[in-house]
Amino acid sequence: MDASVKIKRTALALGILLLLWSGVAASRRLLARRIPELSLNLKTMGANRAPVHIIEFSDFQCSHCKRAQEPLKKLRETYGEKARLTFKHYPLGNMHPNARAASLAAECAHAQGKFWAYHDLLFDTQELWAIQKDASAYFLGLADRAALNAEEFKNCLKDPKMDERVQRDIDEGDARQINSTPTFFLNEKRLVGTSQMLRNAAQMMEAYSDEQKK
Repeated sequence: MDASVKIKRTALALGILLLLWSGVAASRRLLARRIPELSLNLKTMGANRAPVHIIEFSDFQCSHCKRAQEPLKKLRETYGEKARLTFKHYPLGNMHPNARAASLAAECAHAQGKFWAYHDLLFDTQELWAIQKDASAYFLGLADRAALNAEEFKNCLKDPKMDERVQRDIDEGDARQINSTPTFFLNEKRLVGTSQMLRNAAQMMEAYSDEQKK
């Protein structure tokens, strides 16, 4: 084969590869703009390689979100480390005036390694703090019940970085076009409401078990 032909074919192949790579890079940039980078400060229970990963966008003042907690606990008890749960803040401030402050308090509990304990207390006592005009004193009382360092907790509530963490979750929820809570992503499949999530999780776990038996 003529050397000039070889050079032309090599150049053409390189050009195609470069075009493909440019397309992949552009897609990644577009995805980065649409879905904010996942925070390294994840609030997660379960094994990293669990076959079922549930991402929950939730509002601590939402009654439907509260009712979702018991089924979620039973799901994890049933499937153990096969199910992974990640919590994301999505306070609906226009409907629930204390929700964002509750998310901020939960982040400060997370800073002391007590997110899930504080998370449970917030939902368990939702009816009490939800009616408060200013729930900050109540949230401080919950910090005491969760055995948090009170001074660290108070200082944390003033730290703008904590509110930024809450906002990152909200931005991600907005990018995913969430408009109600709870909204779940089950292995990235969008599901609105607890019943949809539980039904799909059960089906997914059955399929996984069948696959393991082969």
